[in-house]
Amino acid sequence: MLALRFCLATLAIVVGLGLAVAQQGDNLASPQQKNEQEKAQHGDDGRAGTTEPSSQTPTTTRDESWVFENGRLNTPGAPADSQTVPSTISERNAALDKLPTMAFPLPFTDEQRQRIRDAVSKAPVEGANARAAELLPGGVNVRELPRQITDQIPAARNLGYVRTADKILLISPSNRIVVGEITN
Repeated sequence: MLALRFCLATLAIVVGLGLAVAQQGDNLASPQQKNEQEKAQHGDDGRAGTTEPSSQTPTTTRDESWVFENGRLNTPGAPADSQTVPSTISERNAALDKLPTMAFPLPFTDEQRQRIRDAVSKAPVEGANARAAELLPGGVNVRELPRQITDQIPAARNLGYVRTADKILLISPSNRIVVGEITN
């Protein structure tokens, strides 16, 4: 019984102190600070944080010393349409943004593509109708690229292939996804 009284008294003291601190917390800000806070929260610019502070700064005129302008490199000899250009400006980058990651073109030169074509030209033709980033049907036989190709072309090292009537499909053998194609 004595322990219960002690706990209740302690609880009453803690609650009383908490209420006193909470009431004093409202009085810690000066009237000027309270006015500024109210103005910021209820003014047009600060309403629910809908306006970025940087959007209120005036726009500047074009400066020749800028390295980037509209995402494009603004230096002599720089490519006109690189990957830094936003897709809203570059049609090429807009098209690349719509591609699945697995459908990005493989980094083969024309000579390397020709080597692969020549190396697999004798392989049997399969009836596969798949495109880049698609799963290869289960009945289609995936073959290993010849060792001479994988030794010469490091990017082809972990790929298999399927030869169709009009193209060579490059396959990731572990998941049977078409990662590239070489037209005949």
